[in-house]
Amino acid sequence: MFNISKKSDKIEDFWNWFSLHENEFRNSGDPTQSDEYLSIILEQGRKITEGLALELEPPKNEVIRMTISANGDINLFPIVEKIVEKAPKINGWSFVAFRQRLPESKVKGMILKTDEFVLNPNEIKFKPITNGEDLEMVIFA
Repeated sequence: MFNISKKSDKIEDFWNWFSLHENEFRNSGDPTQSDEYLSIILEQGRKITEGLALELEPPKNEVIRMTISANGDINLFPIVEKIVEKAPKINGWSFVAFRQRLPESKVKGMILKTDEFVLNPNEIKFKPITNGEDLEMVIFA
């Protein structure tokens, strides 16, 4: 007996899932303020392929921007482009391939804070170390 069912498209499956649930994310307040929402979306995105990064920006003009990134893995660039190309038009959402360069005005004064550390770029130095094609950095804070 032959299986004649159409093979599932993981990207279409993701967008179908997202379309069914996006109201929950948008109507629950600012989904960018909860790691829970991003984790749920990321879990579904990783069903397409491992290594994807997803970011949500706070609503601007009532539109939440989701960035889908290859997280620096050049091998994932084509799949990221395909994911965004297949994104449905959904009111209140925009979908962007790859992290976009920030204007210098937004980068100045940017500080990285964690529970344990505060890294201010104006107060740290780094030393690049090359090893063949690899680049490592030692950060002095």
